[in-house]
Amino acid sequence: MVHPPQEQSQRQVQRILHSAAFRNAHTLQQLLQFLVAQAYGPDAESLKEYTIGVGAFSRTPDFDPKIDPIVRVQTHRLRQKLKEYYSSEGRHDPLLIDIPKGNYLPVFGEVASGNQGFGQSVPSQMSTNASNGAPVLEHDANPHAAQA
Repeated sequence: MVHPPQEQSQRQVQRILHSAAFRNAHTLQQLLQFLVAQAYGPDAESLKEYTIGVGAFSRTPDFDPKIDPIVRVQTHRLRQKLKEYYSSEGRHDPLLIDIPKGNYLPVFGEVASGNQGFGQSVPSQMSTNASNGAPVLEHDANPHAAQA
């Protein structure tokens, strides 16, 4: 998986967290920060609901994701909120952060395609939403990622 430099993704996370869309969404802020941090960790490819429940939502070690759907529900809400953000305030941001359906691991993409480095690896994945012109990432399914 290709990542931008961690500092660049952290700057984007801060832009998102300080946006109007995320201003009062404290649980989603927490989840976004946790998932982006995990994307840079050694166990990124093995990210599971249990790990997110305990790490992001302070569930106890006996947390059972089959009984408590918080991870699935909040990840769904995070996807919607990111879409809302990138449709408005984040429309011209240099970096997109997305959580593909069926996964918990964030996918990063740059809007500008003229830059060297990370942006050169993803332009074919980028498109725009015809209804509102917001940038959108198109994803290939990752068979090794956790299901969301």
